[in-house]
Amino acid sequence: MHISVVVALLVVSGCSAIQTVSDPPVTIRELAKSVDPQVRLDRQPVPDSQNGWQLAARAGKQAMTVHGSTDLTANPSTEEVEQAKKMLVGMQESFRLLRNAASRPVWAPAPPRQDEIPNLNDTAATTFPAFAALKTLVKALTVQARLESGQNGGSAARDMTTAFLVGKRLTAGHGSLIQYLVGIACEAVAARRMGDIVHEPGIGWSELRRMLAAVQADPASHFDSTLKVEFNDSVLRTFAGIPDPAKGIPAKVVADLMSFPPDFFQGVPISYDRRETARDASKIVAVAIRNARSPWSRQEDLSPEIEAATKGLPDTSPIESVGTGADDRKPLSSEDSRSLQRKFSSVPNSFGKLLIRDMMPIFAQAQEAEFRRLATERATAVVLASAIERRATGHGPSRLSELYRWGLSKASSIDPFSGSQFRIDASRGVFWSVGADGKDDGGKDRPWHAAAARDYVWALDGRSTGTPPPPKPATSGYPPPRLK
Repeated sequence: MHISVVVALLVVSGCSAIQTVSDPPVTIRELAKSVDPQVRLDRQPVPDSQNGWQLAARAGKQAMTVHGSTDLTANPSTEEVEQAKKMLVGMQESFRLLRNAASRPVWAPAPPRQDEIPNLNDTAATTFPAFAALKTLVKALTVQARLESGQNGGSAARDMTTAFLVGKRLTAGHGSLIQYLVGIACEAVAARRMGDIVHEPGIGWSELRRMLAAVQADPASHFDSTLKVEFNDSVLRTFAGIPDPAKGIPAKVVADLMSFPPDFFQGVPISYDRRETARDASKIVAVAIRNARSPWSRQEDLSPEIEAATKGLPDTSPIESVGTGADDRKPLSSEDSRSLQRKFSSVPNSFGKLLIRDMMPIFAQAQEAEFRRLATERATAVVLASAIERRATGHGPSRLSELYRWGLSKASSIDPFSGSQFRIDASRGVFWSVGADGKDDGGKDRPWHAAAARDYVWALDGRSTGTPPPPKPATSGYPPPRLK
């Protein structure tokens, strides 16, 4: 369950309270003293002149007032194109703000106050509409770039570069996991559209090289910083601000949080040690941070740490199935219910362990997403360099090393899942990553369909079919000077 959902449930009121044993809420700074030093966040102030977040948020809010479709098919009708143009006219101010924001290297939302008891009513969900609007803006920018590409390649490349930079800024380690995941989505949208736009006649050498430079800028992963921000600004905030159990945690809150029947915890003593919870959770995050700094072949399983931190919790699957309203399961008998209640009441820090069990697995699940993001980013650079090669020679590369002369960095040719070069099959016009299982399955999956694939496959020409198009004849200014 996502943390923002957990927080929202915790602040519900008006239900009968359960009996509890716990300490009162504390500040985030106070609770941070209990955690593993490896996960503490040494946040440096960012000058407003370097921070593009406020501009990006303004762009998102302004875009939310514009309604329209951003979906253009491969062969859009005249009506569809005109509808898109009308929508884009209303987004120009948002685009201007977004370009200015993308030119600033840091996108850091204001952190929660460290020396006040957290107000859990002010949840991360309040910022989510702005993040969602940024994804809509990125889609709209790619549509505008497509409409411009036949006549104004410079503007099209500028828009595509901005779209991609939005994703890079959001994933650069200054925000929460929500911000990071929206950034992944933005990068993926821009990467896919870059693969389409490289074939447009208005896109020349300078435009291709501009996009390639933007994709390869700041190639490092900052996922370890994202994990620290998420833990300190979201997880610790939740642990610190949970209402004083002496005044009563609503029974329905706990029940809803774990998908339990509303009255399950009524009258059942539940203990919550927020410092112990923070300390145990930080050990899990410390492993996740080590993973973020390690190659895929050396990833550690977080399950043992989560199991150790939740030791003693009874199996909750029977009662959770009742709470979700599944009509194909039998309700628990009164005797079974009482048995589970006794088990919960006998577990030290039972409420803290429930929080860890539900909130911490996201730190394990997100790690693969970062490696897939790196693979997509590097693959996009390969596609752009391949487009330059195709225009210079009339054909695509037979080896990825042939693209170094056009500006592809050696790092961009490396599959993050294997640590070696992406595989390539020039006869089929595809290259691929071995994917999370580390096994090379021959790149047989359909390009751009990584979600259901064994290998993650891309077409060298950027298209989704993997079939190389006829080479374009050279025109004035071709070939370009090779990069030193």
